[in-house]
Amino acid sequence: MLQNLLLNVIIIIIPVVFFAIMLQYSGYHDQRGLAKYRYAIALVCGLSSVLCMLIPVVNADGFRWDLGAIPIGVAVLYGGRLPGAAAALIYAAANFATADGRFAAEMLSLAAALLYPYIGSGRYARSNLSVKLIGGLGASIAFYFVTLNLVLYLSDSFDASLRLDRLTFIVFQFLVIVALPIVLFLVEKQFVWAMFQERLRQAERLNMIGEMAASIAHEVRNPLTVVKGFLQLLSSSNDEKTRLYMTTSIAELDRAEFIISDYLNMAKNQPEERHPLDVCELVETAVQTMTPFAVMQSIELRHLCERDHYVQGDTVKFKQVIINVVKNAIEAMPGGGIIEVQSFRQEDEVIVKVLDNGEGMTQEQLGRLGSPYFSAKEKGTGLGTMVVFRIVESMGGKITYRSEKGKGTQVVMQFPAAGEG
Repeated sequence: MLQNLLLNVIIIIIPVVFFAIMLQYSGYHDQRGLAKYRYAIALVCGLSSVLCMLIPVVNADGFRWDLGAIPIGVAVLYGGRLPGAAAALIYAAANFATADGRFAAEMLSLAAALLYPYIGSGRYARSNLSVKLIGGLGASIAFYFVTLNLVLYLSDSFDASLRLDRLTFIVFQFLVIVALPIVLFLVEKQFVWAMFQERLRQAERLNMIGEMAASIAHEVRNPLTVVKGFLQLLSSSNDEKTRLYMTTSIAELDRAEFIISDYLNMAKNQPEERHPLDVCELVETAVQTMTPFAVMQSIELRHLCERDHYVQGDTVKFKQVIINVVKNAIEAMPGGGIIEVQSFRQEDEVIVKVLDNGEGMTQEQLGRLGSPYFSAKEKGTGLGTMVVFRIVESMGGKITYRSEKGKGTQVVMQFPAAGEG
């Protein structure tokens, strides 16, 4: 009997293994990576629940007790209500064929176990790990007590209903109650592991970029400077078409120099002069630097600042972060508009926000921001955003992008607050 219960525990871990495989191919390291495979989730979880049902714990009166409800709950929480319903239907169909007249009791136990997943599925992805585990524990306890009462109701007595030795009964109760929280914990750890692997891959790519950049950047920059100088001389020609060609060529050379600078920023581990930075002053300087570029694009650049808030970091790198983020916002607004840069202190953090009403990004684009070579712009390299992510993280901060296609983007940077020094 205990052997069957342990086999049930092994079976309910099958979806966890399946989720780990899906995350490897999805390109995401969170619940979005499973959304693409919700029908596969329904099938795998449904089959896992059927396997649990085929290897049940059976009491003296023939009452069947298995953990088949747990894979279905996992399907609801990580696949959605519809995949969960499909998995439950698979389980119910198999149960109906083998329940021997106790189908209604089995379905009542299933309903008790799925109460939390169905009610909490909408908020589940946004909850932290402890809330998820507490919710899973509550669902398991509900499942245990409803099923136990059904056993007592359908059996002559408690002793006749179970007839297990004391140790087996204790293990039995423990496994039934903790099974769902254990599975949820393992799934969440798969997300953490997928994130770690993605960061490791990014680090490897960055090292490769650094090696390339260090070897060729300076060699390429020197001839570009010479060519740009001659083009500027030629741009004084009286021929209008020649001036147009020269202006376009110089603009493209400027873009090439900017890309090379980004490569160098990624490649060089420059020693930082860390000291308290006046955020308001530095953001204002960066905004003033970008204002002429914004005006050329018919964009109004605003800065709202609360005085006297400081962070610990390097002056040049912090300004580079603000300039890169504002530049991206300007380039995302070809039709003009308003960009607002806010900086203020909130408890123990300093917040810098950049808000635009530009083109916005899809959820897929948001998920890939900061990845090597990915850019939401047609001619972008993604290096500027990578520089931003790296600098913010080196300052102990956090950067979050919120965006909606066609409505604009909000970039929120959070830094640990520092004293004035």
